[in-house]
Amino acid sequence: MPQASHTSEGDVALVVRGGEGLGREVALALACEGVKVVVGGPDEKAVARVVGEITCGAGVARHVAGDLSRPADLQAILRKGVEAFGKLTLVVLLSPDMAEIARVLDTALVTLADGGRFVVVSAPSADLTALLVRVGGGGWGLQLVVTAPEALAGFEDGNADAVRTLLAR
Repeated sequence: MPQASHTSEGDVALVVRGGEGLGREVALALACEGVKVVVGGPDEKAVARVVGEITCGAGVARHVAGDLSRPADLQAILRKGVEAFGKLTLVVLLSPDMAEIARVLDTALVTLADGGRFVVVSAPSADLTALLVRVGGGGWGLQLVVTAPEALAGFEDGNADAVRTLLAR
């Protein structure tokens, strides 16, 4: 596999719904690659537990809990990520819910560093494609990626190549 065209040093990722399951695996794998990670989600104990796992392994992470259906909580999650590390360069959202994807994307647009990446892990659909085309045409300077959950199966095995692929997109 070719090397990624960037270095993960200096990257700061927000993993939305990172407290359990595939989100947890993505957060841990990104931290192993040297990415600073903000773990966000609705369950305070779950996101704090993941941050504990990351920091015990010498990674750098913060956690922020909030109700993703509330715009104020979502804005707070993104704001605290920026406050903790100065910027966000990657937002990873794991969600099958189009309304949630739209809310997070609309809020993240003003928070991500120029040239940042927004990765949606969800089953591709016409509605999702239309949303990303609409936002991508807005001149935000972001890279928008849709990845089916099964494409990230390597995260569950600690597969570093799967992480590098996500970061290089």
